[in-house]
Amino acid sequence: MASATVTEASIDGPLALKVERVQELLACSRSQAYALGKAGHLKTVRLGPKRGSGLRFCAVSVRNFVADGGCQPAPRPAAATPTSKTAMGAAGEWRRQARARLDTE
Repeated sequence: MASATVTEASIDGPLALKVERVQELLACSRSQAYALGKAGHLKTVRLGPKRGSGLRFCAVSVRNFVADGGCQPAPRPAAATPTSKTAMGAAGEWRRQARARLDTE
């Protein structure tokens, strides 16, 4: 299952991640991690009954999600677009931190 961004040879860890690990890597809440899976940004697999702790996230999809820049926000109306460098740089800083967490694995 090779991808254009991550190859099979570069996978050196668990292939299925628990939601707690996804939270650490993406610095997001539990509900945000599940929402990313539900929206199709992260691939998921269920390892058991419908209810319970059987949902896992594909490690390759998490790495590709970060490498591709994460969620791309919908265009905002001109009046609502942030103009300060701080507001505009926050998303870039979040991506840099997420990439650093993935690189240290």
